[in-house]
Amino acid sequence: MKKKEKIFKEGVRNSVCFGTGEAYFCPMCGSPCNTENLTLEHVPQDSISGKEIILTCETCNNSSGHLYEYDLSKMFKQNEIHKALFGFLDETSEIHRVFFKHGDIHLNADLKKEIMPDGSSFFRIKMLKEHNNPEELRRSSEVLRQISDNKSPFEFSISTSKYNSYKKTNVETAYLKSAFLALTSLLGYSFAFSKHCYHIRLKILGRNSYDYAPCISYEHNGVPKSCILELFEHGSFLVSFEDALVFMPHPLCDISIHNRFLDTLKESGGRMTCNFVLHEFPTSFVGIMDRDKSVAFREDPIQ
Repeated sequence: MKKKEKIFKEGVRNSVCFGTGEAYFCPMCGSPCNTENLTLEHVPQDSISGKEIILTCETCNNSSGHLYEYDLSKMFKQNEIHKALFGFLDETSEIHRVFFKHGDIHLNADLKKEIMPDGSSFFRIKMLKEHNNPEELRRSSEVLRQISDNKSPFEFSISTSKYNSYKKTNVETAYLKSAFLALTSLLGYSFAFSKHCYHIRLKILGRNSYDYAPCISYEHNGVPKSCILELFEHGSFLVSFEDALVFMPHPLCDISIHNRFLDTLKESGGRMTCNFVLHEFPTSFVGIMDRDKSVAFREDPIQ
């Protein structure tokens, strides 16, 4: 069975258990869909090595890429360049586009970190003929040749922001979407269509009625990566990616418990000792809350 068909059947089964009928609903917009207008969704997104674990409608999948996911890709690209430049990358890097400056010479260039067999490393900088003014290239060649002949040191700067500038709010929304879909894959429609997720869904759809601000940390502080932590006593879930932590509300707890937890977390500087249940990162549309009727059909949130 193809992966798309498998996830579709899982979603239909979760929907039946949840009580919304025999159909697959896009977890983002809530529209009933058939396999033709559904697409495999990477969580986190494909450009940062996400896995296909759930289906969303083609409209939602495409629109989120245009709205904010491209900025997350650019942030990752910028981080990779910084790792290479500052020695945090112990392997040959990919080729990165940078902006080279020496004196009044400004050129577009490709940067690549090379690792030698003995463990030493160097940077290869290639000036691009097709992306630079020919006169600037000629002048730079003359200057660099003189420097090489004299065997003298010289100063230059490399900038990445021209190609990889990004909006922080878009990066946060991209992580919010990934956390929402990861928890939907694990818990099911009981999470996606809970009242706590209403404004989250509006946010990732670009239709937020107010400025919902996701709580995201880029420091793991001992939290394991690529997993989901259930912090029930704090009314929260913590979705842990490779480079970020996203705090989400627990659908079975009053939202005020989650909000108080976030306030306390901020006051403590992001360091707290919490009891948790560890869930493996989902690889498909599991829907454990949908299929456990004693949980999915609880009428009142736990106070």
